[in-house]
Amino acid sequence: MSDDKVVALATKRAVNGSEPPRINDEAIALLESMLKRARTGEVTSVAIAATTSDEGTMTSMSATENLSLLIGAAAVLLHRCMHAEPRNT
Repeated sequence: MSDDKVVALATKRAVNGSEPPRINDEAIALLESMLKRARTGEVTSVAIAATTSDEGTMTSMSATENLSLLIGAAAVLLHRCMHAEPRNT
């Protein structure tokens, strides 16, 4: 996935250069798990929504031969996000 397929939106604040980066081990583990599954052929397409350290957002998706299935998965993810307990990490 090239950077030209990533859309960044809604940057709210500039990151102070003196702040240490906020590393989210859970996000890294999730991405590595999906990457491992993609390398075996189990995962065939992805849609990603992410938040950034400057309180912005990023989205991206891979080409898919079954877009309706990917949209359904995104709808399930939206439902999970809407009903998740907020965490301050």
